Amino acid sequence: MSNFFKRAIRERRKFWNPDTQSESYHADWSNKERTYFSRNISFFISYALRDAPITPNQVTMFWVLLGSVGALFLACPHYGVSIVGIVMLYVSWILDNVDGELARYNKEFSDEGNFSDMVGHQTIFPLIFGSLTFLMYLQQESVWLIGVGLMATALITPMSKMQENVEHLRALDFIAREKEYLMPSALDNNPILAKEKEEKSAGIFDFVQKILGFLFTHCAMLYLLIASVAFAIEWVYLAFYGIGVTLLFIPKFFARKNELSRLNKEGSNFKDEIPPEWLDRDDS
Repeated sequence: MSNFFKRAIRERRKFWNPDTQSESYHADWSNKERTYFSRNISFFISYALRDAPITPNQVTMFWVLLGSVGALFLACPHYGVSIVGIVMLYVSWILDNVDGELARYNKEFSDEGNFSDMVGHQTIFPLIFGSLTFLMYLQQESVWLIGVGLMATALITPMSKMQENVEHLRALDFIAREKEYLMPSALDNNPILAKEKEEKSAGIFDFVQKILGFLFTHCAMLYLLIASVAFAIEWVYLAFYGIGVTLLFIPKFFARKNELSRLNKEGSNFKDEIPPEWLDRDDS
């Protein structure tokens, strides 16, 4: 067994190398959990499955199904069932790393797998909030709590995917006007993005904004969900995110809308604005 772990540690960088990730990846606080914790678990699983007759796509489908069922278990008013649901959700979180690690190790990339992965991320958290809202209904909680729970169920995916939607629209615009955007420049030398980054970091509320942004990442939402279920205070979790998602959705919508308008008017280099992992699938 000890030899297994030694070999796995030596092979770790073939599964996932944090040194090759983009600057924006390391700047995102939620990614630190994967870098220093969950990926330290998942790469042992990936190493054990490296020669098994299991494809990355099959792992993806399994964790999506596991996470979805675990989310539905949260609707049950029995404490033990909720704990089982949380365990299933966390195993799903770990396996979300495994499919990508296996794909990189065995060089088995597919658009179908990426699509299933995206659908999984966009499905599980609405199911979580929907299940908690139904739990509040069964427990005959107040109407306002059920109302904000429904709002969180409806808005959590579009809110978390807004920036990605901007990037997708930019990609379509790039395809339509490819020659206009093929200007040579390095990723970190875009003057527009550099100025914007400097202005943002100089703001007095920058740290507070980072904290708020982190609280609404899937990573923070998962760990706070684990705590709320463990202490049987799901109503606090639902109230916080129900109100928070509702209040943040509108300003975030207009901020992303204005960002897209600005980028299109300036006609700056599209290659400097998209996530670098889009340009190199091995490091995604």
